[in-house]
Amino acid sequence: MKVGIVTFQRENNYGAILQSFALQKVICGLGVECETIDYQRDVVGDVLQWQKNKIMGYLKGKPDKQLYTDMEFLRMTILEKFFNHLSIKKFDVLREKMKYSEKVDKKTIHRLEDRYDLIITGSDQVWNPGRVNLDSTYLLDWVKDGDKKASYAASFGINEIPGKYVEKYRQCLNNYRYYSCREAEGVKILEQLVHKEGRVVLDPTMLMTGEEWKRYTRRYNKKEPYIFVYQLGVSDTLLKCAKILARRKGLKIIALPYPRKGKNVYWMPGIGPQEWLGLIQGAEYVMTNSFHGAVFSLLFEREVYIEITGQRVRAAMKSRIENLVRMLGIEDRVIGENGLTENTMDYDIVRKRIDKYRRESVGYLKNMLKE
Repeated sequence: MKVGIVTFQRENNYGAILQSFALQKVICGLGVECETIDYQRDVVGDVLQWQKNKIMGYLKGKPDKQLYTDMEFLRMTILEKFFNHLSIKKFDVLREKMKYSEKVDKKTIHRLEDRYDLIITGSDQVWNPGRVNLDSTYLLDWVKDGDKKASYAASFGINEIPGKYVEKYRQCLNNYRYYSCREAEGVKILEQLVHKEGRVVLDPTMLMTGEEWKRYTRRYNKKEPYIFVYQLGVSDTLLKCAKILARRKGLKIIALPYPRKGKNVYWMPGIGPQEWLGLIQGAEYVMTNSFHGAVFSLLFEREVYIEITGQRVRAAMKSRIENLVRMLGIEDRVIGENGLTENTMDYDIVRKRIDKYRRESVGYLKNMLKE
């Protein structure tokens, strides 16, 4: 049997590359040949379509429904690209441990259908219309045989499909053999769209244990204990709470990915995914508003504090973090109006819950591959 995976395999983003790595590794560990399809998306077309939507909305006098403001978008496309350029070779080090198909694009990817017995889309926000301007390649519209179509931990990243996309989603998702999503909200959307039952499964990164991830971790050579602040979108709340905790515990702060000012606050640009894992593993505390930042803090059993914000730039991430917190019963680790809880984490309980969901999710994968 041979499996092909469609995901965001070339994103120089910690969560994206690590979930891609994990899913391939776990499937191969189940005795199945697997490779990630090296799909090359038209990024320039994405940018132009995004700008067209904003301009048309402005000319028609409609409220701006784009996920990002102009300044947020510029930061994503320019500032973050600059940061990623500093570490791109370190991302490629991890990619060298994976198996990829030849490069394909929207016009040529259909040639690969006959190569695979099963084609899986996921994980990550592969079904988010705002993120990829509804690139139906991730909906597997190029796969004609419905028995070959599956999703694993695919995410919509939103709670409701925009009306203009509903029919396209319904057409593309109607004939999958297996449906699974990363969030309960995604399963609800599937039921509304195609009236099919889906499963909620773990993000691929959680299918591997902390001990397994340590094999791919480059430990930070720390001279003194630190708090690691990892933020997607600048958060004054995270840094403020980190500074309070740092003063209380006598710790320094390492903040990524954006440079921040403050006494004993250090910025480390050019960090690759393995070094990023090392910073989490070696931290005394982790403060984050990132889903995968929270995931790896839990896998490495760190004292973690999680920010869940309703700010527009973070709204797409809100449901997946809330789902994770609710699933593991760690609501007290969410940064609230009263600041930080003084309680230490009971990892005996958290570990048992993760193990339970891991067994169920791996079992779901096994069933897909067996059938």
